Amino acid sequence: MEYDEIYFEGKTIEGYERSYRERGYIINKKHFELLIREKLPKNAKILDIGCAYGYFIEIATKHGFICYGIDISNVALKEAKRHGEVIKATAELLPFKSNSLDVVTLFDVIEHLESPFKALKEVHRVLKRGGILIITTPNVNSLQRYIKRNKFHAFCDKTHKYLFIKKTLEYLVSKAGFNVKRVETHFYSLPTKLSSLLSFTGLGATIWLVARKE
Repeated sequence: MEYDEIYFEGKTIEGYERSYRERGYIINKKHFELLIREKLPKNAKILDIGCAYGYFIEIATKHGFICYGIDISNVALKEAKRHGEVIKATAELLPFKSNSLDVVTLFDVIEHLESPFKALKEVHRVLKRGGILIITTPNVNSLQRYIKRNKFHAFCDKTHKYLFIKKTLEYLVSKAGFNVKRVETHFYSLPTKLSSLLSFTGLGATIWLVARKE
C-alpha cells in the first residue's frame, strides 16, 4: 500500500473508523499535551518524523517551538507545507547535522519503518546531549487488541512492518543508545489526564515512550 491520497483521505483500512484527515488533528493535539509534560527548553528545536499533514508542526509552532517535519509521502508533504517547514526524507537518513535538535518525535511511525534500529541510531546522532526522543506506536498488549482481536487496527494496516509491546520497544530504544525515562500506555479516546491516570494498567492502545540521549 502506498502513502497516497487514498491512504490519508479514505477509510480503506479496516480498524480505523475515520480517515486521517478527520482524526489527525485530535490525535496530534493529544501528543502535544503529553509532550509538554517533559518541560522542554524555550524555543526548543523539534523534528517530527513522519509528519503526515503537519498537524503536530502547526500546534507546536503556535506554542513557540521551532518545528520541522519530514515524510516520504508527496501527498502528505503538499498538505504539511501549509503548516511549517517540511522536507522529503527518510527516518534512516536524516538531513540534519549531528547534535542539532532538542526533541525528535516518531508519532505512529516506527511500526512503518524498514529498519527501526537504523532510524533510532540516526535520531541519536541528530539529538543534542540531553535531547528527548518521543515514540508512540500501537500496543499489541492492549485491551482494545483483546476485544477486537484480528480487527485491531495495528493488524489491519498493511503498511505496518513491526509491532511492539512495552518491553520490546524499551529494549530496542535502549540498544540504540538511549536512556529510557518513561514507558506508558494511553487510552486516546479518554481525556489526557484520565488516560495518564490509567496508564499503570499497561492496557492502553498506544505506547508512549520517552527517552534521552545522555
